[in-house]
Amino acid sequence: MKKALGLQSSSGAGSQGSAGFGAGAGAGSGGKVKKTVMTVGELMRIQMKVSEAADSRIRRALQRISTGQGIA
Repeated sequence: MKKALGLQSSSGAGSQGSAGFGAGAGAGSGGKVKKTVMTVGELMRIQMKVSEAADSRIRRALQRISTGQGIA
């Protein structure tokens, strides 16, 4: 599954942050690795190369449609 999403598999106790996305976070900070928690939606947005602004607009539009408000 991780290979299909383009993620690195965590092998062993010396693994980095969150599956490859925090790989460069602690490179110059004395070896400290910053762990960030990423949701499935955020991973999908990154993999699909969708900007945060577009993602926010899409989510708002889908929420309006699901509540029956519509655009008009």
